[in-house]
Formats: sequence, C-alpha cells, structure tokens
Amino acid sequence: KFDYGAADNLRKYGRPTPPDYPLGNIKVPLYMFLGKYDTLVNDIDVQSLLRDLSGSVSVKYQIYSAGHMTFLWSKNDSFYFNDLLKILKN
Repeated sequence: KFDYGAADNLRKYGRPTPPDYPLGNIKVPLYMFLGKYDTLVNDIDVQSLLRDLSGSVSVKYQIYSAGHMTFLWSKNDSFYFNDLLKILKN
C-alpha cells in the first residue's frame, strides 16, 4: 500500500503506517536479479522476501557480481541481459 504520511494514512487505512502487502498472495512466476555487492539490500532481507513469496508457483533468482544500481546504469548490461532474454522468451 502507498504511504500517504501519518495523518492521511490514518484517514485512509485507520493506522499511521500503510498495511503490508500480502506477498503470499502473488501466484505468478517471479524472477529476481540480485547484486552480490548491493549495499542497499542484504542477504537477510532477500531470504525474508523469498519466504514471504511462498504462494508463487515459482521463484527463481540469480546473483550477479553487481551493485544495486548496476542493472540500470551499467555501460555493459551483457552480464545479465542474455538471462533476461531467455526469461522473456519463455
């Protein structure tokens, strides 16, 4: 859910923070591209997310030698692009 700020969250959700989205309700196959050198996401968070996605028919992930923004700003995207194309073709 969107965070509208404490006052608007109280009006919209009846609480100061937005409710969590029930990730277990996601039923489609998921693919995650993870960066080994990501300083914004740690392994504990990834493992927690994988557990929360237990309702999905398939969750696959690949860890690359990259940081968080490398997937968007890298001058050379070939390190993951071929994997992405394989997923999209299926």
